[in-house]
Amino acid sequence: SSSASAKSEAVASTSTAATSVTVNTDNPVAGKKVAYIMLLPSATIFQMWKDSCANLCKAMGVDFDFFFCDGDFNKWQDTIRTCAEAGYDGLVVSHGNQDGSYVFLKEIHDSYPDMKIVTFDTQFYTDGEYQKIDGVTQMFQQDKSLVTVLLDSMIEAKKEKGEDGPVRLIKVWRGPNYNSPFDRREVGWEEYEKAGKIETVGEVQPLEDSVDSANTVTAAYLQTVNRDDVDGIISLYDLYGLGVYYAIFE
Repeated sequence: SSSASAKSEAVASTSTAATSVTVNTDNPVAGKKVAYIMLLPSATIFQMWKDSCANLCKAMGVDFDFFFCDGDFNKWQDTIRTCAEAGYDGLVVSHGNQDGSYVFLKEIHDSYPDMKIVTFDTQFYTDGEYQKIDGVTQMFQQDKSLVTVLLDSMIEAKKEKGEDGPVRLIKVWRGPNYNSPFDRREVGWEEYEKAGKIETVGEVQPLEDSVDSANTVTAAYLQTVNRDDVDGIISLYDLYGLGVYYAIFE
C-alpha cells in the first residue's frame, strides 16, 4: 500500500512538472518576404524546387515569390537587385555563373546586410581562386557524382557486352564557365577521361536552354557521326536530355 502510494505521488509529481513547462510557439518568420531567383529557364526540376519552396513558405506564414531568368545573367542580377531594393527579407538565388557572382553578390550583401542570402549551385570565384562571402550561405548538390554515376552505368553496359576499351561518348552541355553545375560535372568527366575509362568522341552545345535547341543541334551532329564509333550520349542537363532523346529516336 505504501509502495503504491509512493508511485502515485511520483506520477503526480511528474505530471505536475510536465504541465508547468511553457512552450514558445511564436513564429519568428511569420510575415517575412522571400523570393527564389533562378538564372535558368523554367524546367520540371526547377518547378519542383519552386513548388516545394512555396509550400514550405505557406506553412510558415512567409510571403513567397519566384523568378526564372531565361539564362540571362544580367536579368538574374537585375532581379536580385530589384528584390533587395524592394525590401525582401531573404533571397534564395540559384545557378549564378562563377565568374561574376562573387563580385555582384558581395556588393548586394554589403549594401543590404539585413537581407539573408542563400545560394544554390553558385560558386564564388575571382582573382584565380574560390572565395567565400561572410554571412552568405552556399549550398551545392553533388554534381561530380551525378555525372560519374551515369558514366559508371555506361561502363558497366559495355562490359556486359564483352567489349573492351573506354566508353566512347558524345557530351551535350553548354561548355565551360556557363554555370556552376556544368563546371562541377566537368570535374567528374575529366577524371574518368584521364583515367582512360571514357573517350569523348565529340561535344554538342545547344544554343539556348530548351528542348528544341538541344534536339536541333543534336540531330544535326548525329548526321556527321558513324554509329559504330559511338557507345552513347551523356546530357549534363535533363532539359537537354529530352531533346537528345527525340534526336536519337528520329
